[in-house]
Amino acid sequence: MSCRRMVFAGLLVGAVAVAGCANRPEAVTAISSAAPTTTVAPRPMTDYLVSNADTPEITYLLPAAADAVTLGTVGVASGKNTPECAARNATIPMVAADPLTSALVRVETADGKPRYDVQIAVLNRVVDVDALASTMRACPAVNISVRNPDGSDQAIDWEVPAVKDIAGVGSVREMSYIRELGNKSAGSALAAAVVRFVAVGKHTVVEFISGNIGSYRPELSTESIALADRLLSAQVAKLKR
Repeated sequence: MSCRRMVFAGLLVGAVAVAGCANRPEAVTAISSAAPTTTVAPRPMTDYLVSNADTPEITYLLPAAADAVTLGTVGVASGKNTPECAARNATIPMVAADPLTSALVRVETADGKPRYDVQIAVLNRVVDVDALASTMRACPAVNISVRNPDGSDQAIDWEVPAVKDIAGVGSVREMSYIRELGNKSAGSALAAAVVRFVAVGKHTVVEFISGNIGSYRPELSTESIALADRLLSAQVAKLKR
């Protein structure tokens, strides 16, 4: 009697038939064919950073973790003991020491010249730029104006995001801020800077462009901006691949 006929013979006979059919090779194969589960380890954010292989004319340096955290902070921390300022201080670091959450690289040379004015980071999250700026401005940490040629002071709207179009990238969020740089014991360690944000899928590219230490004009040099545009375009293109 075939297995098919035995199944229709009744509940008891059917049970025996199933037991007998389980001895067939094809039945054993069906039971043991479950695919094994595999776990894919998460990739560190350094894998996503632009490198010399992407831009041969630019060389890069991965700073130490503590230096990357400092370079990846968008603003000066406040010393005020208020909830708003505590929120600011907790919000302004974009880069953490954990490579699974973020990574930062700085330009070492470009076109054969030493450069220290541009860094770029990739975050494993999407940054709400408007919420970030709102939190920062709830506790203003700097109030720096610029002296005009006629001797008057020009107030600057620091930490106000705007939209800018960059060739090869499209629309980005950009804002001017004051950045801590250099050796404080040697004098002023503050400089005007620009930070840019570009969301690419579940990641955010953050680019930092600095002026000279002690310079508080948000209009950075044409050379710095041109290099930053090239670097940002290359980084966004790499993430999209």
